[in-house]
Amino acid sequence: MKKMNLPNNLVLTPNYRSMLLVCMITLLPTILLGDQSPKLTLYSVGLGGAEAKLRPLRNMSVVHSDDSIMVGVIPYKSKYTVIFSIDGKGEFRQYFPYRGGDDIILDTDNKESVLGHWYKVDYAKDFVRFFLVSSKKHFDYMKIISAGNELAKDPNKAKTESLKLSSDYNQATLILKKED
Repeated sequence: MKKMNLPNNLVLTPNYRSMLLVCMITLLPTILLGDQSPKLTLYSVGLGGAEAKLRPLRNMSVVHSDDSIMVGVIPYKSKYTVIFSIDGKGEFRQYFPYRGGDDIILDTDNKESVLGHWYKVDYAKDFVRFFLVSSKKHFDYMKIISAGNELAKDPNKAKTESLKLSSDYNQATLILKKED
């Protein structure tokens, strides 16, 4: 760990020492372990040779119709997970749990898990926004699906607003810009 050199004439009063101590205790896990909030990653799939090549996409990356996207997630301690997208036409698409299943546990030992299928970007206009909703506690995933479908009714809101959920849930989103 890097040693901080403070000026010799710096005097910390008891209040400042307490505040500094609280900040250090609060930030120390993040400094040592990194950010432990659930992560959503999107990859562009390029076919080269015998296997697919994945290229990470950032928030607001440009995609085109017929591009292939794969979804990755690191749930950390929030292993109960729902992943879906809403596009510029208001279309809702569920990725995890897979349709027909109700198993929302994605336990990856804090390693990234790339879902086993890819998504073909369709002819939606303007954007595709991916949502990761997770919790440390089991929940009824249909509540999340309903909230996502409600948000999808207004694509302008779906582009910028979060789901209306309690603080028991973590939300992460990535948006891809559509250009054709």
